[in-house]
Amino acid sequence: SHMSSSFCRIIFFWFSFNYKEEYNQYYSKKKIICIMCSYKREKLLDYVLNYLSNINEFFKIIIVGSDLKEKKIVDKYKICEFHMFNNFPVNEKWNKGVVESRKYNPDGILILGSDDIVTKEYVRYCKYLLSENYNIIGVRSWFTLLKDNDMISDIAFMGYTDKRLNNETTKKQSLVNMG
Repeated sequence: SHMSSSFCRIIFFWFSFNYKEEYNQYYSKKKIICIMCSYKREKLLDYVLNYLSNINEFFKIIIVGSDLKEKKIVDKYKICEFHMFNNFPVNEKWNKGVVESRKYNPDGILILGSDDIVTKEYVRYCKYLLSENYNIIGVRSWFTLLKDNDMISDIAFMGYTDKRLNNETTKKQSLVNMG
């Protein structure tokens, strides 16, 4: 069915972060822009945007889509903005989102797939790491929910073999010049 193809998987980046309240005032002000690309997954897009807009941790959510049905969904959410762009080549679609985010002068950009969900705690942890001068933040494990049958599985990424990509070595280094 059409519903099955659009709701095939949702990725939850779950993270438990016990932050100290006294640090909250400092890093809660970090401006995070979430960027997503979408293509012909309207029901899933609506589900994900509803969730992400309600965690109240993003300054803006930028969606780069390829048709007016997606724009109609994005326009329902005040925190979201839509930009039309061809779906091919996809890398240029992602670049469009990054270029659009620059006008907000963000402290960080969180790039998510159209079927990805992150918790409030994860976004707060990213803000904390930004305040500690981390430039690259990633996850090594996550959960997937197959919405058709409510089956949850966990996936563990064992990490990069190249030490340059280890969290400790990327601290206080910029691998991408946003200039």
